[in-house]
Amino acid sequence: MTWKRQIMTGKRQITTRKRLIPILILKFIVGSLSVRVVHYHTFCKRKSEYLGYPVYFYTFFKGEGQYVGFPGLYAPPSGNPLSWKTFDKYGIVMTDYRLIFGKQYNPITISQYALANFNYYVSTGKKQLKEEFLKHADWLVEHQVITPNAFGVWHYNFNWEAYQCHAPWISAMAQGQAISVLVRAYVLTNEKSYLETARFALGAFEHSVDEGGVRFTDLDGNIFYLEYACESHPCVLNGFIFSLYGLYDYYQITGSQNALSLFDDGIRTLKVRLKDYDTSDWSYYDLLRRKASEAYHRLHCQLLFKLYSITGERQFLDYAEKWYSYLEK
Repeated sequence: MTWKRQIMTGKRQITTRKRLIPILILKFIVGSLSVRVVHYHTFCKRKSEYLGYPVYFYTFFKGEGQYVGFPGLYAPPSGNPLSWKTFDKYGIVMTDYRLIFGKQYNPITISQYALANFNYYVSTGKKQLKEEFLKHADWLVEHQVITPNAFGVWHYNFNWEAYQCHAPWISAMAQGQAISVLVRAYVLTNEKSYLETARFALGAFEHSVDEGGVRFTDLDGNIFYLEYACESHPCVLNGFIFSLYGLYDYYQITGSQNALSLFDDGIRTLKVRLKDYDTSDWSYYDLLRRKASEAYHRLHCQLLFKLYSITGERQFLDYAEKWYSYLEK
């Protein structure tokens, strides 16, 4: 069987079969769902080595005779659910900032823990993992706040002075990862409240920070989605890209041209401004010129490789390889 990976972008189709080779197809049953996981790697072994783990670009769920695709496990994957240790009395994961803020609900942490359970559920079929995933998806539904401009957000109820964020503040990364959780929950359950909550979350990408959203437009008209949607407009790279994954997930499930347009806006910005994250021997964490740690530098390589796999834009692969080469110096 010949496998193709085609990405629909409006009237465009980007086929990456020539660049990516399927090497493993696993098919098994999870509950009432038939699951097919397609595992790809590149011609050049070195390109996959810097990812540090196998990359699954698509997970297909078969329901009522149709396959639904997601853009794979995250880069890096959200990890083993057992690695999270801090929970409230209801079993909702929390972030322990210790002496700084104590234990706090962090929408990104909650979404990443949910995605970790989802990924392991897909791999193992264990019911407990599905239940944990849906419990945290339910938390996102229950704690979404509808703004005066009629879109939904998740608040951070503590200050983050590094970027002049004052409670309550919001995050494009939180919005995007929550959308990724919610569309998966919808596919698993067919419960429309998950999709409706994701739809409300989409609105934050259409509104500026001044309007209570996560959108920032620079002086040249480039559109960013801010991980820290606060006064300093730091344009953190990893959070920006993670938010794009959420938009793309929503587009795949719903066919929303609005979500696709928002995704394309972000892709256009990255193509123009990615050079500004390059120090000539490393990458910047943000456009305030904070140098990335090694962990975040590696993450940047992984995220760009993933964007290349979604869009077929060679520029993202070139930067992923270029930045990886900095690690070898």
